Amino acid sequence: MRILISGYAFPSLAVGLASAFTDKGYQVETFFLDNKRHWVDRIFLKRFNSLLKNLFFRKKDFYMFTESRYNQESWYQRRFEDVFLRFNPDIVIVIQGKPVFSILKFKRATTHFIGWWIEPSDREDEILKNSQGFDDYFSYSKKAVDILVSRGVRARYMPHAFNPTIFFPQKNEKIYDIVFVGAWSPWRDEVLKKAFDLTKNIRIFGPKWASRSTIPKSVLMAAYGGEYLSESAVNELYSQAKIVLNASRAHMSSGLNLRFFEVLSAGALLLSDTAPEIGFHFQPGRDLMVFDSLDDLGLKVTHLLANKELRGQIAGSGYRIVYADHSYSSLASRLIDQCSVFH
Repeated sequence: MRILISGYAFPSLAVGLASAFTDKGYQVETFFLDNKRHWVDRIFLKRFNSLLKNLFFRKKDFYMFTESRYNQESWYQRRFEDVFLRFNPDIVIVIQGKPVFSILKFKRATTHFIGWWIEPSDREDEILKNSQGFDDYFSYSKKAVDILVSRGVRARYMPHAFNPTIFFPQKNEKIYDIVFVGAWSPWRDEVLKKAFDLTKNIRIFGPKWASRSTIPKSVLMAAYGGEYLSESAVNELYSQAKIVLNASRAHMSSGLNLRFFEVLSAGALLLSDTAPEIGFHFQPGRDLMVFDSLDDLGLKVTHLLANKELRGQIAGSGYRIVYADHSYSSLASRLIDQCSVFH
């Protein structure tokens, strides 16, 4: 049975899932969404479109060149078609973030399409639109699943996983009180502000912090390491932290992001804001720590920094949980169990 997996090159979800299916005896091919553009689009179309939008006050999503064969959607579509026709898959697994083209244009009776949504979204119209046309559909967000089921869509919950060849415990000195890895958002800015009230020994990596954060510039830049790290470097960074801090992009959003699984698989202590799905997999206080408010964050950070033994106990328990149940091998097994096409 041949499986074609489509997803972003970074983070390497498609690679991890492809490796897991390969280990289980399937023939696997990958197609990466890498945010690259054809040079005609990058140099001419995108710039000219921006000029027109600014000159004529068009709305934000205005795009003039929807019919061009060089726009991002058309270019990805042609590249995917080449892989699809050459590999002739029995199953296509689409790891969805922000779709840049409709893979379902290639749907046919002999190919089973599986969708897996992995980005936060509270927009019901977006959730419904992106679920249409798949033979099996999953989301990492229980809220999204509930919305879809209420609208008659057969959807199921499927959490993230980790790659054990990238994320694993390392015996490094704990040189940072707190580490945070993730793109800037208003809620994350508030979380990090509170953290800086408690300690300045913090390390931050992620896009848009330098340009958008309201944290005092001198404080932020002393802690800021840059926009991106390789996944192996992120694993090493986690091992150097007494606490790895996590916050959803939006406060109280549904879905466990990758940090829940990658931080714990690195053997590090995770302190995160709350999410509805935490109790499906973890016991707060035993496997990880959860804060319910900024004041609670302050109390938890102070307590954890003062208790090395407790940090080790919680990190060890969290590692055992994810290692047993949340590798990409486990994820592939769940997909095989829940999708009739594999039987």
